[in-house]
Amino acid sequence: MGKTSVAIAAARGLAEAYPHGAWLVDLTTWDGLGDPAEPVLSALSIPDPPGACEPAGERLAAALRERRTLLVLDNCEHVIEPVAGLVAALLAAAPGLRVLATGREPLRLRGEARWDLPPLDVPDTDDPVRLARSPAVRLFLTRAGLDPAPETAAGAAEVCRRLDGIPLALELAAARVPALGVSELAARLRVPRDRFGVLGSGPRDAPDRQRTLAAVIDWSWRLLTEAERVVLRRLAVHSGGCTLDAAEAVCAGDGVAAGEVLDLLAGLVDRSLVVRGDGPRFRLLESVAAYCLDRLRESGEEAALRRRHAEHYLALAERAEPRLRGPGQREWLGRLDAEAANLRAALDTFRREGAAEAALRLSGGLVWYWCLRGRFAEARRALAAALAVPGEAPAAIRGRAEVWDAGLAIRQGQARPERAAEVLRAYEKAVEPVELARAEWFLATAMLDLGDEKAGSFWSGRWTPSGRPATDGARRRR
Repeated sequence: MGKTSVAIAAARGLAEAYPHGAWLVDLTTWDGLGDPAEPVLSALSIPDPPGACEPAGERLAAALRERRTLLVLDNCEHVIEPVAGLVAALLAAAPGLRVLATGREPLRLRGEARWDLPPLDVPDTDDPVRLARSPAVRLFLTRAGLDPAPETAAGAAEVCRRLDGIPLALELAAARVPALGVSELAARLRVPRDRFGVLGSGPRDAPDRQRTLAAVIDWSWRLLTEAERVVLRRLAVHSGGCTLDAAEAVCAGDGVAAGEVLDLLAGLVDRSLVVRGDGPRFRLLESVAAYCLDRLRESGEEAALRRRHAEHYLALAERAEPRLRGPGQREWLGRLDAEAANLRAALDTFRREGAAEAALRLSGGLVWYWCLRGRFAEARRALAAALAVPGEAPAAIRGRAEVWDAGLAIRQGQARPERAAEVLRAYEKAVEPVELARAEWFLATAMLDLGDEKAGSFWSGRWTPSGRPATDGARRRR
């Protein structure tokens, strides 16, 4: 469930340890004006004494000094500074006091123990029994008034995954089931920008910030500094997350220094707007990413950010390519595996922009990686997409892509050796010797693996063992 529900359940479980009570103080509607002790005094039903002139914080500290009490301060994120100051003062004055604070970032006080509340789990399985037991699926189906039957569990699980298992988002989605049904709801959530229209109305008795999915995220967005907003919206150009190096390369600039990105990211992680994974890697939840892409488009910098993103991943691919043939192969295969979605997005950016040379360099830099992973179809799709981009590119770069495209087509039985011959005749003066040697490898594959005798005759008649075109004398000697 959400952080408020978890906090209330925890307070109930701890109530016996606090003889003077466990008290819930909901700070949602407090505007941060005045003394932060005032809403706490009100929740504890401590009235102002006649003629009181001492500050509210001192009166609250005096009331709690000899008590063993648990205070639950709920929804602190919009008033984090005054609440942190109050808690620090109260804990120093009242040794029997304990505070359980909920919010989208910690108070950052000494002695604070932090418990992150992750989204509800949805198992990565098609087993309807396991899906029906998932906390996220159970919450969604309960709120929608549906039984966890096998025919509904799969659709419900897709809804839960699309909404990242966020309890409030699942409750908003459940309210749409009577009108749309589970299958149609899941289909609409597959379109990122549709989700905010689909999840557009919540319970009437909920706060305004919890009535729609857009309002939920917008509440957090408005609490950020301008620099945090800039970094958050720029992170949305990444697909499948990114490393700190990538975040610094892509998100810095125009008012945000590269050295500031780490601290800004840390703040966004604290607010649960960015998820930190192993590596470390940073990613946005799907709904947050969709919201931030809208903010990025509004900023007018989307095109420049996508180009910056593409250039970063082009540099990564070209740095990785020679290392895939050495002792660091395993490490670099793993790095490229983690960035597969970003690399595809980069190629798509170059293709849309008509950047022929960059598209050819990227596909050429990745083709050996795809071959090592056995993803020959993806390699050919990428090469074809790059070769189809109109525009000028150095003959050596285009020739390399043509050689690989022809060779992989031969390997997959989708082209004859004559196709390689045409490519080699066109580019034999431009491409490097290693590329010509690779062409011989492709022709040898056609002859030895596919039994293509024409490939053998072409090879023996056309090429010397050095990989350079044979002279007439060399052909006669052979």
